[in-house]
Amino acid sequence: MAGVPVPADCDPQPAELIASAAPGEMVLDLYEVVAGLRALADLDRQSEPYLYNPPAGGHWRQGEEYPEPGTVSAMLGEDHVLAATRPGEDANTASVDSPAYRRHLAGHAIAIDPLAEVYLAAADALPGLVPLRDRHRAALAALQAADIADLLRHDPRTPHPGEDIAAIVRELPADVQHLEDFFEGWYHQREADARPQGR
Repeated sequence: MAGVPVPADCDPQPAELIASAAPGEMVLDLYEVVAGLRALADLDRQSEPYLYNPPAGGHWRQGEEYPEPGTVSAMLGEDHVLAATRPGEDANTASVDSPAYRRHLAGHAIAIDPLAEVYLAAADALPGLVPLRDRHRAALAALQAADIADLLRHDPRTPHPGEDIAAIVRELPADVQHLEDFFEGWYHQREADARPQGR
């Protein structure tokens, strides 16, 4: 997906990125992150789990034939809305909460919501080649230590009906193998909250 040029000195903020991306449903939020983590947890269960590098090693790196995802952000973004960065681009070695990466998002009319941004930046920040289980624990600790109400102030979208996102963050399991059941509960709660009263 080709993007549009974005001035190299601009610093897009989450709220403006979300406002631009939301009409096309191109916002990677915490719900989508947790949905994607369920599939990555299967790779973590193997006897030799998939190892992720920090952005300095490239969100995307050149494989034997094609570019391959190297970070948790790239792996999740491949299945969701994030346009891939490429080796040689500034965004490819930048944290998802950096101006360089946000310029990449702006060029594709994509956004990462503030909660997902905190999670992904912390997951990617651990040095070296690290399995998902460890990156998830670090990301969850950062998210649970954050001021959720303040983060939500930077998201112009209407909150999901009946959803207490702060409680969801508190209850997110630290073990990636428990995310499947957690997400199923979250999904069914959203479905129940969306049903008209009396049905």
